Amino acid sequence: MAARKSKAIAAPIPGEQARINGHSGAQVRVRAQTKARGKSKAGSIKSAPSLTDFTHPVCSAKRIKTEKPFRFHLAGIAYVLWRDRSGAYHCVEDECPHRRASLACGHVVQDAIYCPYHNWRVRGDGQCASPSDPEVSFAVPRFRVFEHLGYLWMRRDEAPEPARETLMPAQPGWKFAGTAHVTMNAPLEIVMDNFSENEHVPWIHAGLGWDEARVASVDFEFEKTDWGSRVVYRAQQRPNLLFRLLLVGTDDTYINEFHSEFEPLRTTYYISWEKKDGRGKRPLATASTVYFVPETDGRTTLHFFFQYRLSALRFLEPIVKRSIPFLAWKEAIDDKRFLESAMQDASADLKGMKLRKFDRPIALHRKLLHERYLRGTKIGAGSAPH
Repeated sequence: MAARKSKAIAAPIPGEQARINGHSGAQVRVRAQTKARGKSKAGSIKSAPSLTDFTHPVCSAKRIKTEKPFRFHLAGIAYVLWRDRSGAYHCVEDECPHRRASLACGHVVQDAIYCPYHNWRVRGDGQCASPSDPEVSFAVPRFRVFEHLGYLWMRRDEAPEPARETLMPAQPGWKFAGTAHVTMNAPLEIVMDNFSENEHVPWIHAGLGWDEARVASVDFEFEKTDWGSRVVYRAQQRPNLLFRLLLVGTDDTYINEFHSEFEPLRTTYYISWEKKDGRGKRPLATASTVYFVPETDGRTTLHFFFQYRLSALRFLEPIVKRSIPFLAWKEAIDDKRFLESAMQDASADLKGMKLRKFDRPIALHRKLLHERYLRGTKIGAGSAPH
C-alpha cells in the first residue's frame, strides 16, 4: 500500500515558537503484515498492526546483551530484538515462520537468531533457512532499530528513520536528565485518561501540585491544537521539603503545561513555578516527555525522557539531574498503584460518565487516539512472558 504523506506538527515549548516535527505520521500499513492473524492464547483477535508506522521506544540500551534475545510486545504482537557482535541491532516478530515457536527462546549466532524447535535460522535481514530443507528461501518482515538517548527505538523497516531531535521536544538551554519506564497493568485508554488530567493530584500524589485545601482555586486552561491539545494547570504548590531544597517555595504557583500528540502517542509535561510575590519564575523548570506504548490490551508501558532548565544556582545541577527522574518515577508509581487497584475492573466506555470541566481533554484525546494513532488497530492480548 502506498504511503500517504501527512504533516505531523510538534507541540512547541511553552512561550517559544512551534517547530515542524520531522517525525512523519504517514498513514501506512505494514505491507508484510496485512495477512489476517489468528487468536492469541487469551482468545483475543490480533488484527494487522499499523502502530509500527510510528517510532516507539522499546527499552534502555543497557538491557540488551550481545547475542541475547530480548522479547517485547506492541499492540499484542510479540517481537524479538537482538544485538550481534558488531553492535548492530536486529528485530523481527517473535514467531518462527515454520511452526510459530518463539524465536526469543532460541539462540543468536552473529546476525542470525535460531529457532529452538527445528533450528530454522532467521537473519537480521529477515532471510530464513532450514537445516532440514535447503530449498527454504524466503524472508519475514524485519523492523528498524536504532539507539538514541540511551534507548532503543523501533519502527517498520520501510519507513525512513525520524530526525533524532524530534523524538524528545527540546530547545536550546534544556539539558537531558535521564530516562525511566513504568509498566502498568491497565488498558491504554484508562492510562491515557489518567494522564490527561491533574484533578486527581491532591488524592493520588503527595509531591507535585496542590493539596486538597486548594482544589477550588485551581486555574485551568484547555485548547485543541494542530498537534493534539494543550492543557495548563496553575495552583499553589503544597508544602514539600524536597522541593524546598530545589528552591521551590511552599506558596509558589505550580504550573503544569502539557502538550499531547498522537503521531506518535506522547505527552510532554512542562513544569515550572512562579514566586508567590509575583516577581518572576523560580530558576528550575522541567520537561518530561512520556511515550504511551500499548504492549497488550491490558498492559501499557510509559517511557519517560527528562529534561531540565536551571537559570541560576548552577551548583545545584548534580542534585537536580538526579532528583528529576526519581521524583517523576515516584509520581508515576502512585498512578500505577491506583490504576491497578481502584480501576482494575473499570469500563473504558465514556458513555454514562458525568464528565466535567477538568475532563474535557479526555473526550478529545479518546477521539484523536483512535483517529491518528490506532487507526483501526485492535490491541491483542499478547502471549505469556518467557
